[in-house]
Amino acid sequence: VKEHYKQFIQTLNEKPILIGHSMGGLVVQSLLNDGIGSSAIAISPAPPKGIVSKATAIKHGFGFVTSSWPVINPFASDDSPIFM
Repeated sequence: VKEHYKQFIQTLNEKPILIGHSMGGLVVQSLLNDGIGSSAIAISPAPPKGIVSKATAIKHGFGFVTSSWPVINPFASDDSPIFM
């Protein structure tokens, strides 16, 4: 996904302002880090795989951790789909 957007953005005349939500917010942060955009807005960006902030876990409670475990499990396979 990131490479797709990176290739498209590089065809533009100037660096755009990047905006993304959830997974798109994570992609936007990564693109901005690579110097692809002029600035960015990341709305509720998804954390990188295996990363859960302490504040998120406390705010949403144990149910958040258990329901999100297939996604945040650092030992999960990158090759298999995650069924909701």
